[in-house]
Amino acid sequence: MTSNLPIAGCLIPYLIQAKEDTSANAKVIFSPDDINRLGSVIVQIKQQKEKSQPPNTKYFETILSDSKHLYQAVMMQQFPTFSIIKISQFQVQKSKGYILNATCEQLNVGQSLIGSPVLINFEALDSKAKQPQPTPQPHTKPVLSLPKSQSNNNNNNNRQDPSAALVDPGLANRDVMPISQLSSSTTDFCIEAIVRSKGPVRTWSKATSSGSLMSFELSDANGEIKATAFNEQQRQFENLLEVGKVYRFSGGHVKPIDPKFNKLAHPCELSFGTQTRVLLMENSNVKISYEFRRISDISELTAGTKIDVVGVIIDSQDIASVNIKNRSEPTPKKTLSILDDSNTSITVTFWGRAAQKLHSETKKNDVIVIKSAQVSDFNQKSLNCGDGTVFEVEPTDIPEASNLKMWYEKNSSVIEQGVSSLSLQSGMKTGSTLSTISNLRRVTINDLVDQKQKGNFANQTPQKALFLKINCYISRIRSTSNDKLVGYYNSCSKCKKSRTTEEYCEHCQDHQLPVKQYKMFMRIQDQDDSASAEILGETVGHKLFGMKADEFFAKSSAEQDDITAEQLSRMFTCTVKVSEYSGNIRYNIITAEPTDYAALAREEDYELVVSRLVVQNLLS
Repeated sequence: MTSNLPIAGCLIPYLIQAKEDTSANAKVIFSPDDINRLGSVIVQIKQQKEKSQPPNTKYFETILSDSKHLYQAVMMQQFPTFSIIKISQFQVQKSKGYILNATCEQLNVGQSLIGSPVLINFEALDSKAKQPQPTPQPHTKPVLSLPKSQSNNNNNNNRQDPSAALVDPGLANRDVMPISQLSSSTTDFCIEAIVRSKGPVRTWSKATSSGSLMSFELSDANGEIKATAFNEQQRQFENLLEVGKVYRFSGGHVKPIDPKFNKLAHPCELSFGTQTRVLLMENSNVKISYEFRRISDISELTAGTKIDVVGVIIDSQDIASVNIKNRSEPTPKKTLSILDDSNTSITVTFWGRAAQKLHSETKKNDVIVIKSAQVSDFNQKSLNCGDGTVFEVEPTDIPEASNLKMWYEKNSSVIEQGVSSLSLQSGMKTGSTLSTISNLRRVTINDLVDQKQKGNFANQTPQKALFLKINCYISRIRSTSNDKLVGYYNSCSKCKKSRTTEEYCEHCQDHQLPVKQYKMFMRIQDQDDSASAEILGETVGHKLFGMKADEFFAKSSAEQDDITAEQLSRMFTCTVKVSEYSGNIRYNIITAEPTDYAALAREEDYELVVSRLVVQNLLS
């Protein structure tokens, strides 16, 4: 019966015979009869590169693997990467040991490179070289013993833990390669790394295949890399690896990343297969490496970039549950505002298990170190942290965290007066709204109207909204019904989502009574023009009307009119979010503060100099 796995060393007898051939021929030909005599040749395609030779000859430079050795070949046929092939006749170039003009049959296609093969040393081959040995079938692989604590547990079970097959005590004696030195040409390696994170199990199903996978992020003192295990290996690694522990890894395929699915800085990633082996290193001193970015520098980074950051927690929202599309259960969410010694703050949102862990470990004024936070354009600029993020609160062995702690304790009484925030602070409790507004460019309403007519806001999707600053007053509040102002919606007090019934929340099934949130359309006006805008939520409405929506809409119509009339003559400095939705340009007031006329006076002739140019500059 033909094996569907590479046969280790199967080409060595042929290379030796070719090397020892004394004829004048440059090549030695091996026929099917020779192969019947010397042994079957079953190998795996590691890689192929298409080449051409005049006039119209196409061939493929190929690397073949027998699971222990790599061989160079020139082939006329192209096969999918990791294909298992059986060679029925071929030639060997006597001077270099290249495999030429092979006649092949494809047996199957593997998911990854089998084993950890190294390039064959043709010059060192002699007749004493070992004869080929078939690669063991999966069901005949020896099961290595687990550490004692795990072995004792197994004595109580009727079957061996399948993860035991991955454990190789021999890795303790291997030389270790830094993660930063792994490349797509690396064929044999052993790395020692901390398991920084384990992603969720993901499954796929299509016409040609189905299965499951799990990804891990590994880190040593020199770098980080993503690793993925599939199907049976996924189940083994899921049970074996623990986040925060250090292991040695050997065997697997090193391949270039797909930037669409991997945002780490390393240009390669690992694919764990049947030949991958692991060993827990109990006394290792490997620690997570950090490459910190100052918060002030984040404004220049594109969305999706992953960074390391350290900051002091200056504000924190309660943990909440939100509904996310395509997920059956609400997802935990917790939002912080952090500050570093660039005197700049940013909003950081933790999701899922990270949010739950963070909720129990942090408090205001703690220093938090975050590994692999993802930059987002939400609320102008913010950071997202999920299952792939690692964080430490109040670490004692990270100099950058200790230095920041000392800086904040020494200067905390004066720091927040000059804080600049990269994030719009809607929903946060800090007093940093004014500093947020001060970071934005000032325009007039006439600029908004002009740029809208020119079509310059057409590409401002909600995810890429434009944020501008306007000095204006409210000239009219729209949306009335039966002489009573209607400007609110009912929201859940727990998950904050909109509710259509008073009995329970459709999103989180909470049975508390809903609370009102402001939702008003109004006309805003400055010295040049006017425009329709909307306020949504508690923050801005409370700032404008001096009370929560529940209190405001519990008043009589006359009382509401008195309150709104009082605001119609007041000047506000507003942050306006400009976005396009379903073909319509929308202006949402995100923040509002009474105008600081002294600060306004210090801005030299902004109406004449800045307001006509700033939108064009922002859009260019």
